[in-house]
Amino acid sequence: MGRRRVPPPSGLRAGRWNTSIEKTPAAWVPGKLTGISRVSIRHLNPENRSRCLPFAGKGLRSSGAEAFWLLLGCVKEGSEAIEALDRAIQIRPHYAGAYRLRGKYLFRSKGAVSKSIRDFTKVIQLVPEFAGGYNDRGMARRKEGDFRRAVRDFTKAIALNPEYAAAYYNRGNARSGKGDLEGAIEDYTKAIELDPEHVFAYINRGIAQRKLKNYRGAVGDYTKAIELDPKYFATYKNRGNARFKMNDYRGAIKDFTKAIELDPKGDSACNAYWGRALAHEKLGESAKAAADYREAIRLCKEERTRSKLESLLGKTLGK
Repeated sequence: MGRRRVPPPSGLRAGRWNTSIEKTPAAWVPGKLTGISRVSIRHLNPENRSRCLPFAGKGLRSSGAEAFWLLLGCVKEGSEAIEALDRAIQIRPHYAGAYRLRGKYLFRSKGAVSKSIRDFTKVIQLVPEFAGGYNDRGMARRKEGDFRRAVRDFTKAIALNPEYAAAYYNRGNARSGKGDLEGAIEDYTKAIELDPEHVFAYINRGIAQRKLKNYRGAVGDYTKAIELDPKYFATYKNRGNARFKMNDYRGAIKDFTKAIELDPKGDSACNAYWGRALAHEKLGESAKAAADYREAIRLCKEERTRSKLESLLGKTLGK
């Protein structure tokens, strides 16, 4: 005889289990959840499975009440998730996965980055050889603007796992934040070497190249990023700016037009119209430039930006 298959708790079918724990968590009394460890992972829907397993895989295999709260912390969002993870930590205060998952939620919560750093520090204390803990804390420190300590954390993560593409990418972001553009480019290049489809490594390397006035290199990076993700509007805008610097005004107009097509509203579109207006002016196309300035003025929210655009429009119209 093969191993007896364990059904979902309370006889629920797999397809209904996620809905049940998300909508009626109070019905899932931890004291009645013996055996949850054997069914929890199997019956998670794909979205919850991908979100939970990197942080809570081992904890979900336990048979204690903390498995319930850990699981609820995975499938819930925001404050509800944090409250559930608080309970899991109370029951099992030495499980790093619960601290890491709570830190992730705190990282995304307004005004709670310092709390996320405490949780990621706890992960490091519990599992000092875990590279992900240092990477997570580095991201939180970078968000706080502490680029020096962020670089140190990412460097430690890389020392523990030299194949950690995300840590190189994140260290590149931190180095860029502190003005070390050459170091940032080195890190983005390594991230791309390890993960050739890392779109944002190409984009951010392109931004660093443009800041160093290597416009041709920037265009190459943006072009590769577009090949990997042709729907991301900001890459076209960035490539348009680089092409403008290379005096490729027709190419810039084409890129700004595509950026507008993909994101026709808001500040991003404002900047794309502005860039396209400048390119039209360089080509002597004053009427098209004026039309783009007017659209940029309509879309831009910042008063100072609108004032500058109105001044440029006046010059274009000869006022």
